Amino acid sequence: MELGYVSEEEIARCLAEQYGFPYQDLSQVEPDPRALELITPEFALKWCVLPLRIDGQLWCVIADPLDVELSDTMAAIARKPVVCSLAGKSEIQRSVRIAYGLPIGISTPKRRRIPQPESVLQRDRTLLIDSVSDEPSNETSRRAA
Repeated sequence: MELGYVSEEEIARCLAEQYGFPYQDLSQVEPDPRALELITPEFALKWCVLPLRIDGQLWCVIADPLDVELSDTMAAIARKPVVCSLAGKSEIQRSVRIAYGLPIGISTPKRRRIPQPESVLQRDRTLLIDSVSDEPSNETSRRAA
């Protein structure tokens, strides 16, 4: 993602498929206020969860399909089984801000320095040499000093 080869949405869709969760397009849903009352906006932002509706189950959107602690916590809060779908983290956070009426900050995307192939290869080479030799390389010694 940092190198721009794949978007957050594409990763979320792949994770949803891999782990058997439905993917949720958050532009197509409006959370039920009763579901939103279950958790605070701070909790929703911190844990990256958006409650959508509550009936016999709590329906919510999460970013991490492996976060069992979050789904267990949500089930305990709702006192109902939880049904999760997936979406990208930034899209969930944006939707949480909209749903709870929080300001949506206009931020400039951070420019990430793309590592040059030579520096990556040199770093990997140094790490490899260090892992198989008894003496650290000069580069590692300089970093440690």
